[in-house]
Amino acid sequence: MITKITVVPDSFEEDILLFKTANLHQFQNRVVPLFGPNGVGKSTLIKALEKKSVKIEIDKPTLWYSYQNSRDNFKIRKPRTYVESFDMFFIESKFDAQLISEGQSIIYSMFDLLDSLNPSSGGLKSEEGKDILIALDQIDSGMSIDNIDKTMRKIKWLISRRSDIQFIMSFNSPRVVKHFPQVLSMYDGQMIELHSDEDMLKVINDHKNMFDKLRKNSKGRPKIFD
Repeated sequence: MITKITVVPDSFEEDILLFKTANLHQFQNRVVPLFGPNGVGKSTLIKALEKKSVKIEIDKPTLWYSYQNSRDNFKIRKPRTYVESFDMFFIESKFDAQLISEGQSIIYSMFDLLDSLNPSSGGLKSEEGKDILIALDQIDSGMSIDNIDKTMRKIKWLISRRSDIQFIMSFNSPRVVKHFPQVLSMYDGQMIELHSDEDMLKVINDHKNMFDKLRKNSKGRPKIFD
C-alpha cells in the first residue's frame, strides 16, 4: 500500500498541488478519496501517481491499475492496440456507449475493471507479495445518486473481500462521503472527516481566499474568473 506521497521540487506537480506531503497510513479502510474543488489538483495527482512523477513510499511492491473518465470511458476511448480496433467487444462497447448518458457509460466502462477484481469469480490476482493500487478519476461525473451508491458499495465489497488492494479516487459528489467520510484534503495533504455537503462546503469556504489567491495568476485560468 502507498503510505506517503511527496511532491517533487521544481516539478509540474509542485506548480499545481497545494500540499508537499500526504500521509495515507491513517486510511485504515484502504480507500483514499481526494477532496477539494475543481482545479485543486485531484486529476493531476492521479495522473502523477500513474506516471510516477511524485515520490511515493510503499510498504510492499504494488501493481497499478487505473480508470480515468477523460481517457477510458467507452464514449471517447480509442483502441489501445491495432488488434483491439478489430475486437468485437470493444466495437460493441464503443457503439453502446454512444446511446447512453455519461454517468451510465462510466458504470458500463469502469465496472469491467472493478468486476475483474472479484476474487470469487477467479478475478485479477496480485503477484505473490504484491499489493494492487486502483486509481479512479472523475468517476462520479454525471452519475445519478443510485449509480454513485452502487459504485461505492462495490468498492466497499471488494475491500471487505481482499486485503491486497487500495483505492485512490477523485470525487465531487457529497454522496461519496456518505460511504467514505475519511478523505484526503488536497489543501494540506491531511486526512479529514466529512459527512455531508455542508461539511464539504465549509472546508471549501474556509480555504477559498487562500485557494483563489494561489490560482489568480495561473496562466491557464479562464478570464471569466479574474
